[in-house]
Amino acid sequence: MLRNGLRLTGLSALLIVVAWQPAGAASFDCAKAEAADEKAVCADQQLNNEDVEMAVLYTQLKPLLGMGARGDIVGRTEKLPP
Repeated sequence: MLRNGLRLTGLSALLIVVAWQPAGAASFDCAKAEAADEKAVCADQQLNNEDVEMAVLYTQLKPLLGMGARGDIVGRTEKLPP
């Protein structure tokens, strides 16, 4: 029961944050975008929305992971193909 409540609270918070984001509000400053992937996120509204959603979810879930688990996640993403 508590897990369902936490999921509902997290989902509600995510929807509120995403809904309140101004258009073109990536999780970083698009005016300073230099890398090709950053420029792609800034240029495409769908990618931009997904970037914001991922940043919000990461921020919410980060405290639930132990320090070792954070390293595991970083290690796994670095091994992904480009």
